[in-house]
Amino acid sequence: MKKINIAVVIPIVLIIIFSVFNVFEFYRNGDLFFFDVFMRMSKGPEERKDIVLVDIDDLSIAKVGMYPWTRDIIADGLILLKELGASYAVFDIEFTEESARGVNGDYLRTTLPALIEKEFDHGEEGINSRIIALFSAIYSGSISVKDASEYVEQLTMLNEESKKRILEAIAHVARDNDSYLGQAARFFANAIFTVNMLAHKEEEYSKEHKNWVKEHLSIPLMAENNVKPLVGKDIRPAIAPIARNAMMLGFTNMHVDPDGVRRRVKPFGYYDGAYYIQLGFAPVYDMLGRPEIDYSKSSILLKHANIPGVGVKDIKIPLDPDGFIVVNWPRKDFDNSFTHLSYYNLVLHKDLEKRLAENLAIMDEAGYLKYYQGDTPLLDLYNYAESVKEDVFSGGDVSDVETYRQVRDYFFDEVYKFLSGPTRETLEKKIDEILARDDISEEQKSQYREIKQSVTDTFKKTEKIAEDIVALRKKIKDIVEGAICYQGWTGTATTDRGINPLDKTYDNVGTHASVANTILQEAFIDILPLWLSILLTVILVFAYYYIKQSLEPLASLVAGLLFILITLAAALLLFNLTGLYFPVFTPVVTLIFSFISLTAYNFITTAQERSFIKDTFGQYLSDDVINVLLDNPEMRNLGGQKRYMTAVFTDVKGFSTISEKMDPTDLVTLLNKYLTCMSDIIIELGGTIDKYEGDAIISFFGAPIYLEDHASRACLSAIRMKRAEDGLNKAIMAEGLSPSPLLTRIGVNTGDMVVGNMGTEKKKNYTIMGNAVNLAARLEGVNKRYGSWILISQDTYENGGRNFAARMLDRVRVVGINTPVRLYQLIEEKDRITPDQERLIKLSEEGLMLLEDRKYKEAEKVFMEALKIAPDDPPVNFFIDRARNYQKNPPPSDWDGVYKLTEK
Repeated sequence: MKKINIAVVIPIVLIIIFSVFNVFEFYRNGDLFFFDVFMRMSKGPEERKDIVLVDIDDLSIAKVGMYPWTRDIIADGLILLKELGASYAVFDIEFTEESARGVNGDYLRTTLPALIEKEFDHGEEGINSRIIALFSAIYSGSISVKDASEYVEQLTMLNEESKKRILEAIAHVARDNDSYLGQAARFFANAIFTVNMLAHKEEEYSKEHKNWVKEHLSIPLMAENNVKPLVGKDIRPAIAPIARNAMMLGFTNMHVDPDGVRRRVKPFGYYDGAYYIQLGFAPVYDMLGRPEIDYSKSSILLKHANIPGVGVKDIKIPLDPDGFIVVNWPRKDFDNSFTHLSYYNLVLHKDLEKRLAENLAIMDEAGYLKYYQGDTPLLDLYNYAESVKEDVFSGGDVSDVETYRQVRDYFFDEVYKFLSGPTRETLEKKIDEILARDDISEEQKSQYREIKQSVTDTFKKTEKIAEDIVALRKKIKDIVEGAICYQGWTGTATTDRGINPLDKTYDNVGTHASVANTILQEAFIDILPLWLSILLTVILVFAYYYIKQSLEPLASLVAGLLFILITLAAALLLFNLTGLYFPVFTPVVTLIFSFISLTAYNFITTAQERSFIKDTFGQYLSDDVINVLLDNPEMRNLGGQKRYMTAVFTDVKGFSTISEKMDPTDLVTLLNKYLTCMSDIIIELGGTIDKYEGDAIISFFGAPIYLEDHASRACLSAIRMKRAEDGLNKAIMAEGLSPSPLLTRIGVNTGDMVVGNMGTEKKKNYTIMGNAVNLAARLEGVNKRYGSWILISQDTYENGGRNFAARMLDRVRVVGINTPVRLYQLIEEKDRITPDQERLIKLSEEGLMLLEDRKYKEAEKVFMEALKIAPDDPPVNFFIDRARNYQKNPPPSDWDGVYKLTEK
């Protein structure tokens, strides 16, 4: 009793200890470990093709130079991404400080020289033309030297105007790269930059700009009072020239769990009454049509989100208990997750475009481009596109960007067609015709050969550049068209990387891409609350505790391991199928310590266990059975076992009437004599006495030691009890102990039963329970219906009863038992029956089959034949009455042959 009390306390104490441990950070790392294992063992979300990582990688840095770069390089890349069809440009790059002014290389290389050329040499309006015209007029006498002074003053004024325009143009050589990037952002339209949520106040940063950001770039949402956003004491947005041309700002603050791993992100930040969105979430929010947001403690509801290619629906994003979105990472390292594009491709395009423009200018000066057959000269197309871009940059209509894209596509295609077409061969052929003439000197021929070589070299080099740029544009366009492009520094020297559950060096720009992928794929991970984990711990630990009671040490070890493995496997399956993570660390660690503690306790109390077995089972088991239990410690855990075994119920006919006629003292003497006689038979055959209820005996065969032939032993005990009854009645009648003989009715059934110690610590009984037990009790009473003494069920008959002489009776449904059961009257051991008994059994079963086949008259004849053998046989007389009754009142046509017994 002490052992059971303490054994129950052990798991209770462990459950309390490990549940309380969840408040400690070191302990919670256990669940983080299992979460990471589950992540690695699960399939993971499908990666969207429209999520692209534009990497400022080692290749880009090797070609361009040390990072950070000047912002004009970023701006040029942004312009090209727009040109080639990118939907969103998201910068995991902070532009929170002003940068130094830079040199506008394109302007210095093309625009400024063109302006100077125009001012000095542009037809009659150029400075040079005006000077030549004035001196020619003086020389020819059209203007006198005296009158020339008037023209000189006009010429001086025109030259000053030209000087002013050139100086103004030179001022543009030194470019404000911050403004240039802002203009590029406006040009792109869907550019998203950063806003930092700060843990401290930052007074130096422009309050006016922060207010502008709050008014124009914060996120409208409906938030409940108990939400848990990332609360900042201040914000640091991208600087004004950039932020004020951005579509949106997103914060990049990363959450790191106690073990140093990044698994989760806050969806929203909060400062000064306004909400800001997480950087990875930002383009998704816009892509979905900026749906209405309901923000609660446990979820984010995007109402009527317009999912491209799917339609309008609500999207519910679960939040973990701390208010985070759990990122469902691709099951790969950074380099192999999502589609990557090296930023060098954008820089290379710029370089190739520059070289192409320079070569085309040389070819135009040489007169080669006049062979182009298009409606608009090639360089005019190029310059027109540049002018459209400049107009947009200067505040023009952003819709003109589409014109810029179309003209640029057309320009590059036309250039490649022209350069790869027949023009070069045409020019070379014309030169060959000249070289074939006889009227030119060798010196001239040498000059023409040089010209021909120049034509060949220029066309081939320029064609190769055009071919490369067209191929590069196709490559970039195939990747970025319609895509969300996340840009960040991923080179070896970057510090912007961390550990995630799958990669120890995962670049953080990939985190934002993973957030977007999680939402767009609706591949959400939800972490179930801690109370469910504690509830499961209670269930598992106590289930293991009670199962362990009936197991030997090795089996209990296996059971403990199975409990742990099944728990982990079920949690992993749940995670894979639904995205729900069940915190398994507390159940697992509690199970482990429960096993260790209970095993140690059992080892210490082995001696008391042996004594307990003797004391407990000595009352209703034979000494041989008890000795077997003591010699086999693995059989000591007897409580609550489910076994296939046989139950035997006995009851004395009319004992209440007998007891009423007897003195109580004599009644006790009679009962003791009767019960001893019958119990000795049961115990001798290996049965166990469950209990005595007055004159009734409840017993079973097959526990605590399993008996293969439990049904046969039960049947034999019933026959021997009836056989012993004759001698017992002669003795008690001779002694005058009873006014009438004691006649015993017996019911026997075989089936699944629960056997074990039932009751309380102070009073308990080793007993059986279950429907199969109830049926055995019912069969004892059903004997009254047929006038029989021993009834067995079909299960008992098939498991051992067929070894005895038994007569088939009805199929019945007894009170409280829904399943129909075939009854058999157990008569005697086979080697003890007489030929008449054997014939009686055969005729009875033949008649019963005729009855069930609705051949009532034929059945009556057979039973009448049986009656000649045993005129006083109750079952035969019972079935004769039924056959005669059915001839007059047959049962319904849908009768299934089963009789419902309305009495117990």
